[in-house]
Amino acid sequence: MEELKRFYVYILELGNRRSGKRIYYTGYTTDISRRIREHLLNRSCGFMRYYHNNDIKKLVYVEVVNESKPMDLLYHPREREIKFMTRSQKHALLNSPRNHLISYIPNFGKPVIILKKPEQLERNEE
Repeated sequence: MEELKRFYVYILELGNRRSGKRIYYTGYTTDISRRIREHLLNRSCGFMRYYHNNDIKKLVYVEVVNESKPMDLLYHPREREIKFMTRSQKHALLNSPRNHLISYIPNFGKPVIILKKPEQLERNEE
């Protein structure tokens, strides 16, 4: 039996300084604390490099995905699925049982991210 690898698909809510609009950035990682810290310290490339630390409003969604196959893709399939959702579909997702995020406290040293316990995840996904 193959060992499952844990991935985190996440959504950051950003504020656009010029328009005042909220933007949702979707990404995936194997280490959610490290990745959010990179975003906070502006150590990101691509789309996120255009946003400074104070543009990040908050982490609003985390989904835990267990995979048996190694992911050497540019996008995780679930991340891609979320990226192509409409704004209203993303709003619905934020309030769904698939959102494993309980609490988020931004901290440049080490962000505090509290997720549901494994037994809570199993109950919510039934």
